[in-house]
Amino acid sequence: MEFISNKRLKESLPELPSAKRQKIFRKIGNSVARLHQNQITHGDLTTSNMLIHSQIGIYFIDFGLAAYTQNIEDFGTDLHLLKQALQSTHFTYWEDSYNAFKKGYLATYGKGAAEIFQKVNAIESRGRYITERIG
Repeated sequence: MEFISNKRLKESLPELPSAKRQKIFRKIGNSVARLHQNQITHGDLTTSNMLIHSQIGIYFIDFGLAAYTQNIEDFGTDLHLLKQALQSTHFTYWEDSYNAFKKGYLATYGKGAAEIFQKVNAIESRGRYITERIG
């Protein structure tokens, strides 16, 4: 195991220009798709659990909630959690970042990725404060 003395992505994102942020999130999408292709979920996929290295890229940390699974629901939950983290913590640029993530994820995961994103939508529809349920 090596020691990585870099900033968390959460702290670095506000300093980055939009094009760099999008490039990073596309790479994150590629990496998360590779995890999922190998039946691994992170379990706490937030920008607090990613370190950024200027030459190498992104390191994922804190796999304490990770699991080995083939369940599409678990993959969707990983993506839903990332989306929520972006919306709450990086609200000024969450949409561009998440769209770049999706492009990277789709490009790497390929066939079957659409089903996972449909699962994300299903998970979101179960939320407590859905406007369709109010009124």
